[in-house]
Amino acid sequence: MKVFKFDGRDWVARLHHGPQKQTRTVEVRAGWEVVQFDTQPPGNIQRISYRPAGWLSNATIAELIEALREGQTVRANW
Repeated sequence: MKVFKFDGRDWVARLHHGPQKQTRTVEVRAGWEVVQFDTQPPGNIQRISYRPAGWLSNATIAELIEALREGQTVRANW
């Protein structure tokens, strides 16, 4: 999870779902992760963006902002 500021808001980026396989001592990561962006406090805006596995753990603030801009707004009707 990473917290950053953009567009006058506080954002939280967290891994929503990503392929992870464990071997005996080494974690193997391949494929894509779904990175979920939420405004802080939660509830106002939520977006998702797809990135290569392991991306979030090494992402810079500039990369987080780029992924947020490219992200798709989550829409749900209950």
